[in-house]
Amino acid sequence: MEKLRSTIRFGWPDTARKCAPDLRDYFAVRHELQCREDGIVMREPERVVVPETLRSRYLELAHAGHQGVPGLVKSLLVMDCW
Repeated sequence: MEKLRSTIRFGWPDTARKCAPDLRDYFAVRHELQCREDGIVMREPERVVVPETLRSRYLELAHAGHQGVPGLVKSLLVMDCW
């Protein structure tokens, strides 16, 4: 995530090929990404970018709400960015 934060702050290369391999998935939405002062990376104003290392735990916590699959998927797609 630190590499992503740094790239958001200091600028993206011209093409996805010039990006570090772990940042290429973000290149298509680079104009929607922002880094808050507390270091949290957001996509658009309301969607949190969840680091890959925390995704499993994040899904566990989301499932704990017992919303059922359709509710869970809808809330994750609306609120979060993978």
